[in-house]
Amino acid sequence: QKCRHSLRRGGVPLVCRRAARTHRWCGGARRGVSACVRATLAEAETSASVPASAFSIAPMMEYTTVHFRAFARILTRRALLYTEMEVDQTLIHNAAYRDRYLPFPADQHSVALQLGGSDPASMRRAAAYAAPFGYDEVNLNAGCPSETVAGKGCFGAALMRQPLLVAELCTSMREGLASAVLPGAPVPEVTVKHRLGVDDSDSYAELRDFIGTVSERGSVSRFIVHGRIALLNGISPADNRSIPPLRPGWVAALRRDFPHLSFDYNGGLSTATEVARARADGPLAGAGFMIGRAAYARPWDCLSNADVAVFGEDAPSVPSRRVAIERYAEYCDDVERLAADDGELAPNPRVLVKPVLNLFHGERGCGNWKRSSDYLLRQAKLRASNADSTTPRTSDLLHAMMRVIDDDVLDAPPPPASFSGNDDDEEEEDSDSDSPMRSSMMTLPGSATSRAGLGDGVRVVVSGRRRRKKAQIVYENGGEEEEEGEEEGKNLKASAAA
Repeated sequence: QKCRHSLRRGGVPLVCRRAARTHRWCGGARRGVSACVRATLAEAETSASVPASAFSIAPMMEYTTVHFRAFARILTRRALLYTEMEVDQTLIHNAAYRDRYLPFPADQHSVALQLGGSDPASMRRAAAYAAPFGYDEVNLNAGCPSETVAGKGCFGAALMRQPLLVAELCTSMREGLASAVLPGAPVPEVTVKHRLGVDDSDSYAELRDFIGTVSERGSVSRFIVHGRIALLNGISPADNRSIPPLRPGWVAALRRDFPHLSFDYNGGLSTATEVARARADGPLAGAGFMIGRAAYARPWDCLSNADVAVFGEDAPSVPSRRVAIERYAEYCDDVERLAADDGELAPNPRVLVKPVLNLFHGERGCGNWKRSSDYLLRQAKLRASNADSTTPRTSDLLHAMMRVIDDDVLDAPPPPASFSGNDDDEEEEDSDSDSPMRSSMMTLPGSATSRAGLGDGVRVVVSGRRRRKKAQIVYENGGEEEEEGEEEGKNLKASAAA
């Protein structure tokens, strides 16, 4: 007899999947529960105990939009998603901007809002405006090295020079959130994302003082640490993600010196499998990890197996790319329908398609996928300019784009969640791709370490193969065109990360 008794503990449904006798669940006490149900309980309790911050997607301007977060949530149910950075002055003085960019669908939780600013009064007002939207966390940007932010704006990474101001900003943000949060809703946690240091202020002692001041005076208990210093002497933000060496050992030392605080590490990891490996062993075991541009550049490899690898779920959120595209097409339909119902202009189809452009990165047909998207979007624009023609929905474009991908690629499962293999030879395109979990990099401050080992290694990649495929583009309203797509192989050279 199949057991169909469904239990619930901590909001997690528990169902025995084996043949067993009738089971009881009364008042939290286990009575007559077989071994298989006890094992299911233990697995679910372990999974539920892993916080969303164990695996998070970093805030990235022009990338972590509400539409990208919707697609990321399809790929992973459990990861913590960050918004783009929102500047305090923009939220204060632009009500239309607030109404357009702060709301998000309820099924996107857990979502963290990142704020940027350096004036406590303005940050209090900005946090108050954001409070009713129900974010799970509000984060202060103290790590962005952009000239616009850290230079002219005098916030971002520049704030690391003023730990007392950072503490005051966090206190003001918490006060603003508490004053405007909806009745009965919890006050979002205030966190800080920062670097290891800035310019010449790059010693571990200064970093430790920064953490001590902000945690004590600002009542901050969780920090997201990018494992590099920030150089504000004119190099670009992209160079700031690659030139300064990674120092994860400093984050491990912070965990040692501040055991009552929580530290998430950002830098060097690009897949959920690597995060699972780092959480399982080493000085950063059990810490939270944040992934940046790899989540956008390679969403399937990075996110699709996160629920299994990091959070211990039984199955991934989606079984294949085909299902992921179908669900995202439904989301696009909802967005366009809601805009029509409210009498507003729907988002540009190119904006809605952008989050899925890299879904087939490294797979057969990736070039055809991107070329067909560009062709279809240009045709849709022409049709929109013609009053006599019907403008296709974004979901129609996505379904047409799928026609250029082979079924075996569309239906391939997510990458395996096991991390027993060696991933050091994989090609990494993200600037934070140098593996930080080597033993030579994980020594703590004060121990004998040679900095020459930071980021050592040569990566060799093989040039892509030349491939032709005839892509047939079909609209649902009967329009049909053909185009000859050709994926040119690129000659990639071996590169060394110093």
